[in-house]
Amino acid sequence: MKNEEDFLIKRRRRVRREDEKSQSHNHHTSNKIQHYVKKNKSTNKKIKKKGKLSRCVVKVTSGGATGYKSLIAHIDYISRNGKVKLITSDKSVFLGAKGVLQVKREMIATNEKLRYENDFNKTKQTYNMVFSMHDVKAKDYDKFIDAVHETLKDCYKNNYFVMALHEDTNHQHIHVSLSKRDTVTGKNIHLNKEALQNLKHKFSKKMIEKGFEVSLESKQRSFKRSLINPEKIKPTGVFELDECGRAPYHFKEGGSQSFYVTYLTTYGKKVTIWGKDLERALKESGAKKGDDIKLTKEKTEEPQQKKQGKWTVSVYQTKEERELKKQQQAEIKGEGLER
Repeated sequence: MKNEEDFLIKRRRRVRREDEKSQSHNHHTSNKIQHYVKKNKSTNKKIKKKGKLSRCVVKVTSGGATGYKSLIAHIDYISRNGKVKLITSDKSVFLGAKGVLQVKREMIATNEKLRYENDFNKTKQTYNMVFSMHDVKAKDYDKFIDAVHETLKDCYKNNYFVMALHEDTNHQHIHVSLSKRDTVTGKNIHLNKEALQNLKHKFSKKMIEKGFEVSLESKQRSFKRSLINPEKIKPTGVFELDECGRAPYHFKEGGSQSFYVTYLTTYGKKVTIWGKDLERALKESGAKKGDDIKLTKEKTEEPQQKKQGKWTVSVYQTKEERELKKQQQAEIKGEGLER
């Protein structure tokens, strides 16, 4: 009897401690609840609401079709072999084996390189992407699909894409296969970090417009370029010649004699490169200290230079030309301020 009473007392204490912990947890999480503002369309007044906002996710998955084999494998996967409907860039809907085959034909028609096998063409011709948001209700699937479709059309209006909603998982998401080739210009798009972040920003904006309670993602800015003086920005591969000469390799005592070139990057960092052929290339270019030069290294079939490679040095602009350009820009700025 006594043992039973002791057990009940310990149990009550344990339950009390658990209740205290849960209350403390609820207090902390309530502080993390975000406030967001929504405008009433009729009155144009701001309405404050409370709630934890979901975030829109846009990511490029591994892979990307390099040819016919990888393309059909991915489309078969996102369509669940014809069981899930496919929506194309022109808003056409396809379902079943015949529909999947038609989508494959349309994708190949926009990019001829997808006709070939993977071994022949190793460059990726599509981006495989996933758009998702936590806990999308079944009644909102059409809005979710429209938001993804409109985002892609706004960003890549001339690129063919196909999309499929996967709702058979705990986390609903939309798969997208986006062709890199612009059908008007014929050029390939490049999805870098900045472009991906801007895509996420537009997607979150579309989701908010359609009534989803999500946080608005920020636009990506090119931070590095904004931190430096615009006058110092040069074309890719152009650097200021700082120093050059013959010295032991990597300046180590007892090392074999070689030729080095030290240049300054746009951010003022010193970089030293080595190469015996650099001496010849620099002499032929006539470059002097302070000049902006362009360095390129080419492969050669000559036995003597096969390991080192052949260097080419060209003068982009001399130190005097750069100083004159700065002076002219300063004068133009001065005239603008006077006006």
